[in-house]
Amino acid sequence: MKRCKESFTIWRDNAPVAYTAGQLVEDDAEILRSHGHLFAELEPTVRAPSVVEAATAEPGERRSVTPPAKTSARKPSTKKE
Repeated sequence: MKRCKESFTIWRDNAPVAYTAGQLVEDDAEILRSHGHLFAELEPTVRAPSVVEAATAEPGERRSVTPPAKTSARKPSTKKE
């Protein structure tokens, strides 16, 4: 797989064909023969382990509940100009 480095458009069979930055194409795609310089190899990505908090308590587990913070409601101004 290759990733398009920048957006560009070519004409093929009297119709525009657009490639957008970040678009992926297969290694044997025809566009790579004529415009290979506009594509780059995919770089391996490292994903950090995600920490997801459980929405409910496990059996026997007690969860602390923090009440929502109180907000003071503002009264509309009755000042006349």
